[in-house]
Parts: sequence; C-alpha cells; structure tokens
Amino acid sequence: MPKGLLLICGFAFALTALSSGSTRGQMLDGLHDFKLGSSFADAQRNASEKGWRLKELSPNLPGNWVVEGSNLSLFICNDKVGSIQQHRDGGLHDFALIVQTFRIKYGEPATTILTFPVGPTWISNIDARFASPSGETVNVKLSEAAGKFGIDFNFYNENTNCTTETKP
Repeated sequence: MPKGLLLICGFAFALTALSSGSTRGQMLDGLHDFKLGSSFADAQRNASEKGWRLKELSPNLPGNWVVEGSNLSLFICNDKVGSIQQHRDGGLHDFALIVQTFRIKYGEPATTILTFPVGPTWISNIDARFASPSGETVNVKLSEAAGKFGIDFNFYNENTNCTTETKP
C-alpha cells in the first residue's frame, strides 16, 4: 500500500475511533451519575458515595452548588437538579472533537464567538449550543484567557421551570 494511502487510511481510522459512540459515552460518564431532574437528596447521596460533598457556592447565589472533590457543579431548583456544569482542561482539538460528537447526537449547534479585553488580558470564547426537540440542551464553551484554555459544559433541560432555588 502506498505511504500516502496508508496515511489517509490511518487518519480516517483515527477519526472514526474518536467520533464513535464510546467517546460520547465517556463524555456523559464524566457526569458521575448526576442526572437532570433527580432530587437534591439523590445528588447529595451520589456525591457522598463518591467521597465528595455538595457545598453552596455563595449565599448570594442561591441554588448554585459545587461538588467538592470533582470538576462539577450543580444548579438546584424546585428541589431538583436543574443543570449540571463541568469544567475540563482542553484546547481547540478537544473542543472540536466534543462538538463533532454532539453534532452526531443533536445536529448543528447555534454558535457564538466573543472576544473582549479585561484590563490587559484578552478573553475569547467559542460557544456551541445543542438542543433536542425534547428540550435536552448542552452548551459547550472553549475559553482562552492569558494563554490558558478550558472547556466548560452546561447540561440542562429548557422545559424545566425553576421557581425556587434549594437551600438545605
């Protein structure tokens, strides 16, 4: 097989492997059994079983909880998990793979690109928002500030009406 063809076949195989369902599963497995719509008590129990604890982010931000010991945070409303946020280290290639995977599940995203200065530092974001007809939604954001990259996820359901934030 000519080297060029071998290289193309290898590249195609790598892309297929990276965009397979197993990658999609790993992304959702990264939520560590936290589920949208589950009760606050279930979220506390789930965190405790993993040796983590839920801590209110701030009294000024009711309903926002950090899952200490993980890279997750939750928004609790009406005593239910209303959204799950996750932060991961990663750059453009990681972001592109994630967006490609979510495109398979949800279709084309709505995108927003923003760059702005904060003092001498420039912050740039690329947001991809995926929504299903059922209201299941995920926002994926690639951020760069002062040369540091990060990827943030926000999983939520647009059909969830939040009237009260949960405090213990």
